[in-house]
Amino acid sequence: MRYSAERKEAVLRKMLPPNNRSIREIAAEEGVSEATLYNWRNAARAVFVKVVSPFLKLRSQ
Repeated sequence: MRYSAERKEAVLRKMLPPNNRSIREIAAEEGVSEATLYNWRNAARAVFVKVVSPFLKLRSQ
């Protein structure tokens, strides 16, 4: 099953502060497997690192 970018974003926001909800809890609520949520979270982290890392390197110089 494919999920829209908007749905993924909404679900991922539940993992972030101030919500800080567990993947297990979100999976049960949303009907999405825990494995899928871990994949979404890891993909979001990879994008964040790719986008933010160059700026952090510039700041430290």
